[in-house]
Amino acid sequence: MSFEHLENMGIQQSPTENPGRIVLTKNNRIPMKYKCFLAVVAGLSLSLSAAAQTKDGDTEPIDMGDMTIYNEYTPSIKDANRIQPIPVIIDTVVVQPRFEYSVFSVQYPTSFLPAPLQAADLKPEPLSPLDNGWVKLGFGNYLSPYIEANYHNLRSKDYSLGAFARHHSAHGKINNSIDQKVYAGYNDNDIRLYGKKFLTKSTLFSNISFASREDYFYGVNPSLIDVVDIPLIRTDMEKQRYNVFGINAGVNSNNTGKNELNYDFMLDYRYLKAIDTTHQHYFGIDLNMNKAVKKLNVGADVEFTLYKTNIIDSSWIVPSFRPYVQLNDKQWQIRLGVNGTGEFSGDSSRYHLYPDVLIQHNISNTLIPYASFRGNLQFNDLERAGFENPYTSYRLMLEPTNYAQIIDLGIKGNIDRKIRFNLKGNYSKIDNMYFYVIDTASELKNKFTTVYSNVERFSGYGEIVVAANDKLNVFLNGHYYWYSYIKSEDKPWHMPNFDVNLFARYQFNKELSLGAGVYVTGTRWTKNPDAVDADDHFKMKPFFDINLNAEYKIASNFSGFIYLNNIAAQKYYIWDGYRAHGFNVMLGLTYSF
Repeated sequence: MSFEHLENMGIQQSPTENPGRIVLTKNNRIPMKYKCFLAVVAGLSLSLSAAAQTKDGDTEPIDMGDMTIYNEYTPSIKDANRIQPIPVIIDTVVVQPRFEYSVFSVQYPTSFLPAPLQAADLKPEPLSPLDNGWVKLGFGNYLSPYIEANYHNLRSKDYSLGAFARHHSAHGKINNSIDQKVYAGYNDNDIRLYGKKFLTKSTLFSNISFASREDYFYGVNPSLIDVVDIPLIRTDMEKQRYNVFGINAGVNSNNTGKNELNYDFMLDYRYLKAIDTTHQHYFGIDLNMNKAVKKLNVGADVEFTLYKTNIIDSSWIVPSFRPYVQLNDKQWQIRLGVNGTGEFSGDSSRYHLYPDVLIQHNISNTLIPYASFRGNLQFNDLERAGFENPYTSYRLMLEPTNYAQIIDLGIKGNIDRKIRFNLKGNYSKIDNMYFYVIDTASELKNKFTTVYSNVERFSGYGEIVVAANDKLNVFLNGHYYWYSYIKSEDKPWHMPNFDVNLFARYQFNKELSLGAGVYVTGTRWTKNPDAVDADDHFKMKPFFDINLNAEYKIASNFSGFIYLNNIAAQKYYIWDGYRAHGFNVMLGLTYSF
């Protein structure tokens, strides 16, 4: 061992006194392993000195010098490095073998011919069975029978034929506006025959109808209580009756190709006869045509209307022509068109040109905003007025109503595919709008006539349809009206400021279903027939009517029903002086065949 190693261990050689002397200094601590090593060295040195020999073979002591150890040796062991496991070598090189081959096609002649495969016999889903028709019979208080019948042929690719008939009447008494029992009967009938003939590219159709409405003038003006005798029995009352006979025929195209012309053509004739000599003729021609041109749909609607009545020998001719171009895609529906309409009566003639614009954008499947700007001429006749208000005078004067501007802004859409909604705001500028007021020429002042005025009207409309499942269906809609301007009248007579309609039906099971209906009508105004001052009028209170019905299937083709109407027994007025029937119930049976 060299002295460099000894110095590293803290061992120093004695400088001059004794060169062989090893000195351990105090400042150095000798590790334990070196202490053991020095002890062995010291022992070997002593042995060597004792066993040293001369050249002659005699032993001679060897002087190793002095060794002085000042401190005890403190051994220490360094931390050993643990042998790591054998490393895993990840080979990232993937060798893709590549094969090259060639196929030589050789046609092998054979006389084998495979047998043709027979088409699989797939049975379509069976169609639900159809009934040819039904008969419905019911009876309720106020001596009110109800009869309804319908007949239709079964499924056919060649034709469709059917017939429908309905009768509903009441023959009881109610309390009038002065709480006297009076006869408040009515008689309502409807008969229709219809048929279709299916051709390759078109369908021929024809309809024949007869409608009759008879109502008694049971209303009374309270101001006449002390002036005339109020009729209390049926034979003393006047009644109004309208009989309407109609027939129409036409043809509809069945074209499904994109570039084919689609059309609908119809001829329509109706004849109305009142209880007296009053009558009217109505004749109409209606033609609709459209054709797809690339992404556009180009079309036109042509109408011609002839109206003639023996009331002051009046007649009207109203032709109209409405061309348009419409774009329909997944996101946009844009319609641009005009409506040119004329009205001719005797020596007078007028022409109208209305816009026909619709813009609708499908933002998503659930949100569709839209806007429209349009106008039209509404043709008013005795049929419209007589069924709208059955208590009008016999010789009612009617004129067309000009909807000069109709602006709609709204949004519609679907929620969860189960709820459909539509919200819309409207502004209408209307010329010659008619309102019902008491006819002062009537003896009891219980008949109505019409007055006309130019108006500006704002309205809001909301609609929601819920089809939660196969069992529950709900329909709710409502209007709100606000008249900002009325030219010649003080109020919009008999027009409500709002109305709400609610219908719901729930199918409990295959046998039992329940239905409900709620009708709410807001405030209406009526004009005092004896008014001297223009501000003399009455306010008719709002009212609501709640109806319930149930139907139970007794057998496969036999069921019973019950109708409960006005279950709150509201004493409201349909028209000024005409109180509605109170609570009424109807029981009946339905037979299907």
